[in-house]
Amino acid sequence: MKYSALIAAALLTGGGLAVGTASPASATDPITLNAVGTYSAEYPWATNTWVVTPCANNANQCVHVVEYGPGDTERKYPGWSADAYWQVGWWIMLRVPITDSITCEDGSKHSLPMNYAWDAATGEGVRSYYEPGLCGDAYSGANELQLTKIGPAADT
Repeated sequence: MKYSALIAAALLTGGGLAVGTASPASATDPITLNAVGTYSAEYPWATNTWVVTPCANNANQCVHVVEYGPGDTERKYPGWSADAYWQVGWWIMLRVPITDSITCEDGSKHSLPMNYAWDAATGEGVRSYYEPGLCGDAYSGANELQLTKIGPAADT
């Protein structure tokens, strides 16, 4: 992915990335409608399901993402949900709270906020994070992900 490092750096710093809207529109704007659907979200360790719908507040160029694990075929137990905003061809979600996302050597588990960015056209993306030293030394990291549309937005 040629833009992974750039997007990961921008997301890890949390600065300099403006998320906003252009002109007033409804949730039926073409950008939002194009993104609505059900996706396979392929990470290096698993393939989860994302259900993407327009945001509840009808914000322009905003979609609500709900992630389900690979074993949740009936979509009853969402792992997390967050709103994503379209910005210059990319969908961006900042500080998505992921429960028990890190396990330390002593067995303790901690939640970390994750940042997501993916190309609206290709589905190629990155998930980035900063571990502030909960398990020892602080570090940051990023994982690639691939989104593939597999159907309409199913009822959740």
